[in-house]
Amino acid sequence: MNRFQCTILDKTPKIRFDSLSYLGEIIIDDFKETFLMISDYWQYEDYEKQWKEGLKRTLRGDKKSCLIYNIQDPKKWLCLQWWILYREGDQVIIHDHRLYNERNDIPFDKNTCYSYIDDRISVTEEGHKISEFPTTVQAVREFYEKTYGECVEEQ
Repeated sequence: MNRFQCTILDKTPKIRFDSLSYLGEIIIDDFKETFLMISDYWQYEDYEKQWKEGLKRTLRGDKKSCLIYNIQDPKKWLCLQWWILYREGDQVIIHDHRLYNERNDIPFDKNTCYSYIDDRISVTEEGHKISEFPTTVQAVREFYEKTYGECVEEQ
């Protein structure tokens, strides 16, 4: 069974672990994970808008895209969390990834985020396997059409 779903479970942020945040959930076939989405810089609508664009890019045929699920003020942030989507034919391989900005020198925003996605690797330099969550383009398409009520044509 191929299944994909990425949703924000609550539209009103709540205090969790000393931060005002939303709760999100991703389902990729048999894998399911909930995650916190800090709301001090982006609100519910900002995450939703970026997710829609990220999924649309994948469905149009872009090889690399992302779904940002934790972003802070770009002038202060140290770590961004995102799901990276690698499209390979009729498959989408998903990685949970972090982007570190220890020197605050990355001019990152929702318009430039796609340029920071590295090429897909499945094994680290040390030989450790990277966790990958594969699904199909069709599963992503079905989620997109059900969630956003529109179709996306491949280009």
